[in-house]
Amino acid sequence: MEILTSCQATFTDMASVEVGGRNLVLNSDIEVSFKNTYKTYELSEYGRKAVSGKTVTISLDACSDIDGITIDVYLRKIVDDVGSSCNEVASIKNIGTTYKRYSITISVQESDYIMQAAVRSNVRSGDGYNADAKVSIKNIKVEIGDVATDYTLAPEDIDDAIEQVKKKKNRVWYQTSAPSGTN
Repeated sequence: MEILTSCQATFTDMASVEVGGRNLVLNSDIEVSFKNTYKTYELSEYGRKAVSGKTVTISLDACSDIDGITIDVYLRKIVDDVGSSCNEVASIKNIGTTYKRYSITISVQESDYIMQAAVRSNVRSGDGYNADAKVSIKNIKVEIGDVATDYTLAPEDIDDAIEQVKKKKNRVWYQTSAPSGTN
């Protein structure tokens, strides 16, 4: 009876776990700040193919040194080293002075050249745009579908991190086990 109760409790705990969508952006956890320009993020090889013709959600943590500004978020295609927007440009309004999670959903045109997610600040005139504002972004996530899920690294970034740990472990093992005078 005790084992059954323990199994039921474990099942209940597991049922409450929510797994987020796959992040398609590489190096998405790097914090960047910029002013009066745009910042691009490379999509993974899988992501470049997966977003074509789909609805995607782009989520990010953002703040600005000036309260209430507007930023634009979109996907970019690159053809012959020239970048351009490959979908509607979505605006996020009223960015505050402390980090907050924002998300937008966009429809992406079909293209073989979709390579980047982009965040643009302060380059258009209109309500909420301010050329003097410095915008900070971190934890960007592009995922298939119209629901934003919790931030996660791209699987490729996790694989890279595991490889780095393995290399470091191997170096430490070699240094501690090599015969005297060989390291």
